[in-house]
Amino acid sequence: MNCALRLLSASALTVCATYSPAALPVVLGALESIVALASRSDEALAEDLLRPAPAVRSDVGGELALRFVLLDRPVMAVVALRAVVNFWGSRAQALLLGVLDSNIDPVWVAAVNALHQLQPIEDSAIDRLGRIVLGHGLPSLELRVAAAQTLSLARPEGLARVVAFLEERLLLKATSTTPSRSSKGFAPPEEGPMVVALVRSLAQLDPTRAATVHDALLALRPDLQSELATTFDV
Repeated sequence: MNCALRLLSASALTVCATYSPAALPVVLGALESIVALASRSDEALAEDLLRPAPAVRSDVGGELALRFVLLDRPVMAVVALRAVVNFWGSRAQALLLGVLDSNIDPVWVAAVNALHQLQPIEDSAIDRLGRIVLGHGLPSLELRVAAAQTLSLARPEGLARVVAFLEERLLLKATSTTPSRSSKGFAPPEEGPMVVALVRSLAQLDPTRAATVHDALLALRPDLQSELATTFDV
């Protein structure tokens, strides 16, 4: 039996890795009928139908999945957001930028990871990702690392701006005794995973400048020497 039909059968739900595009009309019809999520069983079924959404272009599928993104349910929003990306492809970038204004960390992470999937990123995404790297909105370390990694996917027209941002961020936050330009106090040292992510992104965009920054970091951050030695090959 087709995977999507098994999901919709009266028997216990069977989670599928994906389903064929031919089953899409059946799946979308089922999602349309439960978009209000009137019960927990409807919510579980919606997640099971959205999670394996195939990477096939469907305006209707993306619009329907978007309705689930907009519900005030973070877990559902994450699953539905991935489905929108599968259905819309690069068209979903504008939506993802809007989601970056959310204050729900798992949804933020899903949006940043989706931007990474849809590389290269549009120039309009650079400022949003930069704000996350800077910690605006108190994002988690996982999200800040994902944003730093995604900056490496900037289009050529945005490359110089991203390189300058990464270089300044790395040297500004290298040590706790480096004066912060954004405050009268001193900037706390950047967390190790963030330093590594920033260096990797800089290396992908400008290996020469990354090598210079890498050498400076080896002296400024002795606590990260082993991580830098294994994550950046100069």
